[in-house]
Amino acid sequence: MLAGRLVLLLSLPSALLALVPALTPPMGWNTWCTDGSCGLDYCDAKEIMSIADAMESNGMKDAGYEYINLDDCWADHRDDSGTIVPDKNRFPDGMVPVIDYVHSKGFKFGLVSLVIIV
Repeated sequence: MLAGRLVLLLSLPSALLALVPALTPPMGWNTWCTDGSCGLDYCDAKEIMSIADAMESNGMKDAGYEYINLDDCWADHRDDSGTIVPDKNRFPDGMVPVIDYVHSKGFKFGLVSLVIIV
């Protein structure tokens, strides 16, 4: 049955592929807090990496979970050139080591930030 679905999918023009439902919904973990705009619920590098470890070891990755998303409130400010600077207390080595770690566990990493123009 699956082989038949794959043959069908491969023979469809790409525009029609958008109409074919996914085998699973997008599945992952998101840091978005429930305590106001960010409240007191801030994630840090260690927490994000421990979530990746837990999702790998408890079978979530094998079950189809593929995303770890760090939602808003991870940044401290924008520098003079407009680049977003992570909070040094929570991400002392920046974002690259955290993202690399999540990728090394086989997950995709999502990063959200609001664009505020003042």
